[in-house]
Amino acid sequence: MALKGLRIFGGTHMTNWLAGFPDINTTKCPRLRGILLNVRPCGHINSAVPIYVSESPSQVFLSIMTTLYNHVLKNGIKSDEWPKLFIVMDYICNIDRTKAAQTPLPLSPPFDKLFISVSKVIHVFHHRNHVCPECKTGKYNPKNISVVYPKLKKRKTEAAEQSNAWLKRFAAVLNSISRNRQLFYLARQTFHRNKYLYTKSGRA
Repeated sequence: MALKGLRIFGGTHMTNWLAGFPDINTTKCPRLRGILLNVRPCGHINSAVPIYVSESPSQVFLSIMTTLYNHVLKNGIKSDEWPKLFIVMDYICNIDRTKAAQTPLPLSPPFDKLFISVSKVIHVFHHRNHVCPECKTGKYNPKNISVVYPKLKKRKTEAAEQSNAWLKRFAAVLNSISRNRQLFYLARQTFHRNKYLYTKSGRA
């Protein structure tokens, strides 16, 4: 069944770019609601995770935790450095208010407090739409990045939105093909996108 009304969501996280994909050999699967992009500030897409049924905070939270857990393990980041990690998303404040986000997780210490320890901010494009004091001037203010990294010349919080604009160019193609081909097409487009950015940076 072809996907209708594809939506692209975005966030800035870090993980293996294939993390979160379901088994592409399975044809009987809930219909995709959209795709959650996990993007580095440089624009490199680390993962493109399908969102099923609805854009629920629980699905997004699970994706973020998978992303965060893999990133911390892969790079050997110690727990005292976790507050220097930033999750940037348009509605991260709502995700952070869920019970799962506010309580220790059933993981071995210190990973049970991984999500609680990292910093979370709203990206600048959607920050103006938030009226809560915590969002305007508190813990979710994007200016907090400059506090932790004062030498950083520019806060690149809109990387995921820019990747959304790129992926929306292929929405018509994704809407016209079956689910299995959607995932394959998405994986290949993401691979070539990352390869292009890598070559453009002069590191190839």
